[in-house]
Amino acid sequence: MADSITLKIFRYDPSVDAEPHYETYDVPFMDDGETDFMSILQCLSIAYDSCGDFTYDSNCAAGWCGRCTMMINGRPRLACWTKAEAGKTYTIEPLAGFPVIRDLIVDKRVTYEKYVNAVLEVQRAEPMQTLVNIDYDFFYNTLYKFNRCRECMMCYSVCPKVQNGLTDSFIGPGAMMQIAMRYNDPNDEADRVWQAAFSGVFECDKCGKCNDVCPATIDIVGQIAKLQAAGEARGLGNCGAYIPPSARAVAAAIADAKAAADAGESGDTAGLPVEQIVKASCDVDGCHSASKVLEYRVDAETARQKVETHVAPKVELTEEQKEAFVEYFTK
Repeated sequence: MADSITLKIFRYDPSVDAEPHYETYDVPFMDDGETDFMSILQCLSIAYDSCGDFTYDSNCAAGWCGRCTMMINGRPRLACWTKAEAGKTYTIEPLAGFPVIRDLIVDKRVTYEKYVNAVLEVQRAEPMQTLVNIDYDFFYNTLYKFNRCRECMMCYSVCPKVQNGLTDSFIGPGAMMQIAMRYNDPNDEADRVWQAAFSGVFECDKCGKCNDVCPATIDIVGQIAKLQAAGEARGLGNCGAYIPPSARAVAAAIADAKAAADAGESGDTAGLPVEQIVKASCDVDGCHSASKVLEYRVDAETARQKVETHVAPKVELTEEQKEAFVEYFTK
């Protein structure tokens, strides 16, 4: 009906359902009489009160708590901030990339732990006796925006690195902003550049997807770029480096190509420069680009240490494959 809104809601209870399914609810359009605005969260509330038994989460209904984050027509949004238009259909799904507890409720515990582990508290060697003056524009346009983070996890739902399995080595965009906040804070004395490097800041390719969805309008990419530049200036560029999920394929391709070339055999990769082999195995969504991999080249000793500490613990490599990596990463 033209004067109603249709919600197609994702339903799934892992304890009883074999597969997810969708249920449709029609909600009458009701604006406030002044702004012609009705939110998706209001629609969910009406559907639930009238005939629903689905589960969803919300709290403030004003865009500050981040608890009503969900996928709305395939895009992560705050349900309380998303306008519902009469006569339209909205597909409502749980936030992408998180385990479903039930219906629209997801398990965010692992990601919340990353926020906690970022140590947001101001760190100092001695107690603060006086506060350092902070420029108003810098506070309002930079530090204050960090404080507006809702921990809504939308940046995690769109981050290719997080979604492709880098959660053990990359703290993620949201938690990285906790580190960035204190890096920018003149009252903080902790080595936040070192912390960022070992929290995986160099895993970020600065694709910008996190910036596109952040309701707090934090310049996540810009802040990560600053941390990366500071880390590079201190020679920390390789400290947190994680060889992506295609590492096994890259190592095998290099080893196979070398063996084929040594044996005088022909093949798809025999005799190819190692850069081309890497490019064939990388350059996929969620993986380092070939050009990024090339930046990891270092001296032989550092390369061997890199393989032993960052590659071997994550993928199974033969000694020949390890040596191929060492040779590749050596200038």
